[in-house]
Amino acid sequence: MKVVGRRLLAPSLVLVLVLVGCGHKRDKASPSSTTTPVAQGPFAVGTRTVTFVDTSRPNNRKDTRPDAPRRTIVTNIWYPAAGPPGDTEVPDARPAPARFPLVVLSHGRTAEAQQYAASIRIWVRAGYVVAGPRHPFTSRNSPFGSDTEDIQNQPADDSFVITRMAAEFPDLVDARHVAVVGHSSGALSALAAVFNTCCHDRRIDALVLEAVIAVPFTGGEYYDDLPDTPVLFFHGDADLTFPYAAGRAVFQHLHPPKFFVTIHGGTHSNPYRDGPPDFHLVAQATLDFLDRYLKDDDHALDRLSRDVAAYPFGTLEAVPRTAAAGAR
Repeated sequence: MKVVGRRLLAPSLVLVLVLVGCGHKRDKASPSSTTTPVAQGPFAVGTRTVTFVDTSRPNNRKDTRPDAPRRTIVTNIWYPAAGPPGDTEVPDARPAPARFPLVVLSHGRTAEAQQYAASIRIWVRAGYVVAGPRHPFTSRNSPFGSDTEDIQNQPADDSFVITRMAAEFPDLVDARHVAVVGHSSGALSALAAVFNTCCHDRRIDALVLEAVIAVPFTGGEYYDDLPDTPVLFFHGDADLTFPYAAGRAVFQHLHPPKFFVTIHGGTHSNPYRDGPPDFHLVAQATLDFLDRYLKDDDHALDRLSRDVAAYPFGTLEAVPRTAAAGAR
């Protein structure tokens, strides 16, 4: 993995995101939805909400008072539950009797994990636990307002949620198999949590980036001495917020295994929520990728190719790990 050059980095995180709002407004232009069958897993979907408090950090890093409120992260959890399989979310349902890989979903600015619930339910039914932290200063309806600079703190939020999920739910969460999925500003922090020395979390086994660019993070650089973690990109070629070319540039600078799905006509937020175009492309391709790198399913990459090809607005570029790359 090469260092991400300066030409790929925005002058500042604030400049890039000050006008970005990923939460409330529907993108104006997208192609129409299609209907393609997707995997229907064997589990019911249980939900619960917990509050994790990171006592090592203030809620706002600008508040340096010794007694400042600690970093509080309300987290929505979806998990495989006992009972008849189905998409209905059942609050506090009895968990299925097994341990499942963990997926942490990092939302976009002024958004929340519930906006991605249609995809989340597909992953949970297939046997994944999904934790969606509400980043305190960028989440939808945040009591603190929206503070773009706080994105610098979000990689640590994701890592803290991994730690707490493993500690609080040891009979449900398989913390040896962890992925992070990020959209927009959440993709920025997810990228940093894996490929920036500021925030690298070695526990993350796979990364999914929905509309990403590379921006600076304080105290770190995108260096070549970090592991070649498998990464799946999604980017719409009609994204007016994060240019398609910038997402491609990040992809080009990473070593395999890496995969890039172009969503033709896709805008910045709709393809990752309820569309248009059909959100099942992202949901199903992500599931295939997770199955390969969290469950060691040798057939999953073949499914990934077939599933993306089933959508007329999707194109996959796949660069799996080569023998030379595996030797590094």
